[in-house]
Amino acid sequence: MYRDGQNVPKNLIKSYMWFLIYNESKRDFSVLEQQKNIEAIQALEKQLSPTDKEKAKI
Repeated sequence: MYRDGQNVPKNLIKSYMWFLIYNESKRDFSVLEQQKNIEAIQALEKQLSPTDKEKAKI
């Protein structure tokens, strides 16, 4: 939602934060779902500065 600006202003920091939360939620993921999430996190990491990444983890 935040990554693509769907119904909210586009915000890569919030998007990164929510992908991290989702990835760490320890829910049962299919391997394909887990891989898609990891790829999304890696793509966002390339667009964010180290400071932005730290803001998302707070």
